[in-house]
Amino acid sequence: MTDPHPDAALSLVLRAQTQAAHARVEALSGLPGTIRDRGGYAACLAAMHTVWGPIERDLARQEGWEALALDPAARARVPLLERDLADLLADSAAAAPVPAAPVAPSASLAEALGRLYVLEGSALGGRLILAELRRRPDLDLGTATRFFAGHGRATGRLWAELRAALDAFGARHPGERAAVIRGALDAFGAFEAVFAREAVFAREAALAAPEASPKAA
Repeated sequence: MTDPHPDAALSLVLRAQTQAAHARVEALSGLPGTIRDRGGYAACLAAMHTVWGPIERDLARQEGWEALALDPAARARVPLLERDLADLLADSAAAAPVPAAPVAPSASLAEALGRLYVLEGSALGGRLILAELRRRPDLDLGTATRFFAGHGRATGRLWAELRAALDAFGARHPGERAAVIRGALDAFGAFEAVFAREAVFAREAALAAPEASPKAA
């Protein structure tokens, strides 16, 4: 893979090169419309955890973040996700967590940076999803909104800092730009695989469900 626009800001190139993958993930997840009840919300978070957990652990293992003035640990959302799941799983009707997805270790800091781009970008979308869910009091989410709330008002600032770091990295290391793109596409691919699997399970469950009895006239 090569960077088709080597003179453009890397953050802009990333957005263009991952646009199709991003659209596929959004279409497969169908969020927030696919969340119909508290159990469905728990199932959504459990699916997120299967990819989010392995990727955040991979980012924590990668060295060299200090040179980019980035700290993945300070941006971590898995602890928030796990607290939400703990709240939801106290309800026996909620979905149980599923095994982690197989996410290969990133081969370099550049690939890890691409993965971080995907996670941080989703934080922006998560706040929009949460705003929609909060308009539905029937879901009764209680305090289990930490993950989608992310870092609150700091979310925009953290995103701007990441974009600046990406652009600086791309300017200093032109030979690593393709690896950043590859890392981002790998992350989107992991989410796509999980949501495709969840969509298949949902369709099978719908087909297996007994038809509703006709209402009496």
